[in-house]
Amino acid sequence: MLKNKKIGTKLALSFIFVIVICSIGGIAGFIVMSDMETKYSAALVDFGFAQGEIGLFNSEFKDNSAVLRDMLYTTDVRDRNSYATQLEKSNGQVNTFFSGMEKSMAGSRELGLYSDIQDNLANYEKLRSQIVELVKSGVACLLRIF
Repeated sequence: MLKNKKIGTKLALSFIFVIVICSIGGIAGFIVMSDMETKYSAALVDFGFAQGEIGLFNSEFKDNSAVLRDMLYTTDVRDRNSYATQLEKSNGQVNTFFSGMEKSMAGSRELGLYSDIQDNLANYEKLRSQIVELVKSGVACLLRIF
């Protein structure tokens, strides 16, 4: 077929052939990527994507515990007040990040674990507020001596 054609015609036909093959590959790639994006979005809706929220909650909860510890061990009243302010702000962040986790959980197992953590977090908040009150009243300073 191309045996009796001029070199310019052969090059033009070869170029058109390459363009057609590349176009078919591009269209197939677009279709596959669109399908994959749809399936990934459905997976997030069906199975949740709480890893980011869990990490934020975990980091803030550890910071909250560290501030509480520092508040317990300090003897300076100004530092104690500073830690109390920092602790209040951290408490708000912990609650915000914790409630943010629930929105992205879909499975019953995850929701059950979330409920357990919610119960334990409520108990922790009660104990934390009691510790803060003891520290503010000065009783905790006496406990550190023993």
